[in-house]
Amino acid sequence: MDQLTRKKYRITHETIEPVEPGFYAVYLHGTYPSGSVLSGTPYRGYEEGGNDLLELRLAHPKATVLDHSTRVHGNPLPKNAPSWFDPGDAGEVWDEDDY
Repeated sequence: MDQLTRKKYRITHETIEPVEPGFYAVYLHGTYPSGSVLSGTPYRGYEEGGNDLLELRLAHPKATVLDHSTRVHGNPLPKNAPSWFDPGDAGEVWDEDDY
């Protein structure tokens, strides 16, 4: 990810996580930018992956190496619609079971 995009997503840190036995992934963590339908919610984006943990650590020296995934399961959207949401524009209502 280039520096402009890192700034846009307000990247705060990187992690190296196991994906499956023998394969690791680097994830960038930040916040979705304004203008996104996910604005203000946590961002976790895949940067790269590989079988060689040492190689990934050398390529991303500031990344925290974890023994677990940081993937959040479930619905990340708020229960109540944001103030800017207009059902007329969206063509649908904001409801807790709309996911």
